[in-house]
Amino acid sequence: HRVNLKEGRIKECASRCRYPPMAPNTVASATRRSNVANSSSQKFIARNRAPRVQIEYDVELYGAEKKVQLPFVMGVLADLAGKPVEPLPAVADRKFLEIDVDNFDSRLKAMKPRVAFHVPNELTGEGNLSLDMTFESMDDFS
Repeated sequence: HRVNLKEGRIKECASRCRYPPMAPNTVASATRRSNVANSSSQKFIARNRAPRVQIEYDVELYGAEKKVQLPFVMGVLADLAGKPVEPLPAVADRKFLEIDVDNFDSRLKAMKPRVAFHVPNELTGEGNLSLDMTFESMDDFS
C-alpha cells in the first residue's frame, strides 16, 4: 500500500495486489483463493521481500516536485528480560538492537529472559513449587 501524504488518501499499489477485491457471498472464488494462497503464499513471500508499508510525500526542490519515499522502520521498547538474575542498566543507557530472522536466537540468548515465580503444588497438595525458567531460543517455547 502507498500513502500519499499530500493528498491525504491511501492508494493501493496494483503491482502488489494479487487478487481483485472479492464480492460478498462468492464461496467458489473464496475457496479458489484460499487454496492458491495456502499453496504459494510462503514461496511468494520468499521471492518478494519488499516492505509492506511505503510512505511517500511530495517535496518541492528548486521549483520541481519530487516524490520522496520514507523507509518503514519500527522500534519496539519493551521489558522482555522478565526477572533478570543480574540487574539491567538504566533505560537511558540501553541501546537499540537490530533483530531479524537470522540473529533472533542469539539476541534472545544474550538477553537471558527469565521467569521466576511460585505455583501451588497440585501434586501433593502441600505448599508451593518454585519455578525458574530461562529461555535461550525459540525452541524453548515448544
